[in-house]
Amino acid sequence: MDSEVKNIHQSLLEAGFSEEEIERELNKKAKNYEGFMSEKAILFLIAKENGLNISSPDIDIEIYNEIEEGIDYDEFAVAISEVVDSMSNIVILGRIGKSFGIKDFLRKDGTPGVVGSFLVYDDRGVIKAVLWGTQTDIMKSEYFKANELIRIIGGYSKAGFKEKLEVHLGKKGKVILAPADVDPKRAPAVRGVQPLETQAAVNLKIDDLYDMKEGFIPCIEGVVNSIEEFKEFDSHNGDKSFFLKYILCDDTSSINAVAWGMNAVECLKIINEGDRIRLYNVLLKHNKYTNFNEIYFTKKSRLVKI
Repeated sequence: MDSEVKNIHQSLLEAGFSEEEIERELNKKAKNYEGFMSEKAILFLIAKENGLNISSPDIDIEIYNEIEEGIDYDEFAVAISEVVDSMSNIVILGRIGKSFGIKDFLRKDGTPGVVGSFLVYDDRGVIKAVLWGTQTDIMKSEYFKANELIRIIGGYSKAGFKEKLEVHLGKKGKVILAPADVDPKRAPAVRGVQPLETQAAVNLKIDDLYDMKEGFIPCIEGVVNSIEEFKEFDSHNGDKSFFLKYILCDDTSSINAVAWGMNAVECLKIINEGDRIRLYNVLLKHNKYTNFNEIYFTKKSRLVKI
């Protein structure tokens, strides 16, 4: 149990909740949200619903946002290029490609069935999506058309025709056309149009970051000038953790980039000094000790070598 979870859990106990009541509420909400909300977010939601003011530096600000904005399905979304065989509970945010239409068929037991399929693409790949029965009704909508934004929730992957991977919608899955809660900067680009996040990388320079307020920035590009520090340490709850700091530079300036925990390990596996990289959805924070802004890699961030 990490420190954030412990903090909220302890606050609930001090407010008069029993261990059994907390466990019961956890299981109930986990079922309601079908696995699309983390344990710490559910605990925070329980506390908030019961009038508890949880305000601790140990609690990630992203947890507050997750509750205030509802479930952030994009946090659970995977890039199409990362889909592998036998994955379940998949969330994909993409755009509609070629449609193969809706077809009737007979099952082995002689009962009629309906299947529909279409391609879905994002900035990193293409995959075939398969719907069954009444799920195919979404394909009859006037808004179901090429390049329309689409979110698939609760899919599972399997090998299809010629062993090509497909994403099938599970029984409790759903498809949302033109989801209104998607930040345009995070949405996959329309075919034939330069991705918005790539445009941001071209337009935003490191020198610009020093005049910006704290918050998430969609994309920044630069060269790893040097890896300043990587260390393993014991966190205050006794678990092993990691810290990475490197300097990112472009033709205008340089800035410290920081990653903690397993993010630090994963980043270090990818980067070397001299590599040109692009960082997506990173957090810009002001370091009060150095009095300069820094880039922080979070669970919503992505690093790509270019």
